[in-house]
Amino acid sequence: MAAYPRRWLEEPGRLLLLRHGDIGDAFAGRYLGQSDPPLSPRGREQAAWWAVELAGIGIRRILTSDLGRARATAEIIAQGRELVPRLEPCLREIELGAWEGLERTQVARQWPELHAARGKDLAGVKPPEGESFAELCDRVWPLITALSREEGPSLLVTHAGVIRVVACRVMGAPLQEIFRLSLDPAGLTILEADRRALNLVSLNLPPLL
Repeated sequence: MAAYPRRWLEEPGRLLLLRHGDIGDAFAGRYLGQSDPPLSPRGREQAAWWAVELAGIGIRRILTSDLGRARATAEIIAQGRELVPRLEPCLREIELGAWEGLERTQVARQWPELHAARGKDLAGVKPPEGESFAELCDRVWPLITALSREEGPSLLVTHAGVIRVVACRVMGAPLQEIFRLSLDPAGLTILEADRRALNLVSLNLPPLL
């Protein structure tokens, strides 16, 4: 028996945005953007739970970030289906440039003014050689719009930053608020597309392990 109501998952207008599974503690306290650590055993277990939970749902397409942690999550879910996950680079996590992999305390010491400015303007300020959250939203939103016109459900395996900017745009919330949205590894966010708009159905449904 499914853990979540089937109607939440299988309606034709659904866009299912799944954050990749757990990656362990390798990047704890560090900036993780497009760096690419693998799934932990826990992350693979989470993906396998969603594979069972989504079994029997008539998913029309599976799209995934081309980063390994998302791709591995999508591939586990796709096992036993005729669908092959389609790689979509626009679903990658935010590009953090010179800050990639650095400890947060190190960034605050090395770039104090830029770090403080980004905290005040998450939408517009970006790390050196990186991108802002507004640019991330502009990168992913055309795909979300295109999929909202397709018959679903569609499954998108992606990253916390992507899901946060999409959810903010759907809700009409400022990007400055993105970190008020809690997103756990392998958490599922559901959007509903109708003729007028996209609506947020649920945020961060966890795998029930």
